Amino acid sequence: MLELTDIFLLIIVGALGGFLSGMLGVGGGVIFVPVIDYILSRAGINEDLAVNIILANSIATIAFTGTISSIKQVRMGNFYPKQILYTSLPGVVTSLGLSYAISQIHFYSKDKFNVFFISMLVLLLVRMFWKNTSAAANEKEPVEVKTTAYALTGFFTGLVTALSGLGGGIVMIPVFTNFLKLNIKIATSISTGVITVLVFPLIIYYLFTPVVLPVAVVWKTGHLIWSIILPLALGSFFLAPLGVKTSQKMDPAKIKIVFAVFVMAVLARMVVSLISK
Repeated sequence: MLELTDIFLLIIVGALGGFLSGMLGVGGGVIFVPVIDYILSRAGINEDLAVNIILANSIATIAFTGTISSIKQVRMGNFYPKQILYTSLPGVVTSLGLSYAISQIHFYSKDKFNVFFISMLVLLLVRMFWKNTSAAANEKEPVEVKTTAYALTGFFTGLVTALSGLGGGIVMIPVFTNFLKLNIKIATSISTGVITVLVFPLIIYYLFTPVVLPVAVVWKTGHLIWSIILPLALGSFFLAPLGVKTSQKMDPAKIKIVFAVFVMAVLARMVVSLISK
């Protein structure tokens, strides 16, 4: 299914996704989803069938980027296990439940996926620049936030992860910075940790849920296509730690600008694809 040029493309995209994951705490799905979609479309995989494959393989790749980034956060002393636990546990429940519904009931078409994906990107841009409340927050310790606030954030993060394959940072970063008033560097660390915890149960689910594809695929287990996942993971392995390091040194306002530019580029590509169809 894949040519050599596809492998190189995946490695490059994985490196970029890993860097952005480490720097922004978004998991990398914002860039993984479009490239996986492109490869599956070129291979001739049915659009509605492709939705589950895109979600599964994006989430699996996010596990690599999230783990690498979280390890780097721990080494740098910027890790918040209690906040990660409070947020991730409700997210695991909602993401698993919705992922099961998507794969079994088949109510989630490719068009619905594209519209939801685009809506999340627009929402992300609006929320990130609606209010800049994180600048006054403590840069070393998270402000006092009720456990229920983290749990509610995790609940919706799980839903978005299952529907978009983005990892959940698209929900957590705006909520943490604008509503919970966390510094964006702390928010990034918590988001990265939550993503890491959240995706592993989903990987196990997709790993043991079989799917029949209309084209021959080498090295596939359940929904997971390792010839796609591993090159992405390889690229992210090299640049995810650099992204974390860059995030800790970079001005929060500049991080938001980088994030916005990247999201707008992905958004433009998705809108053009949807209109052209």
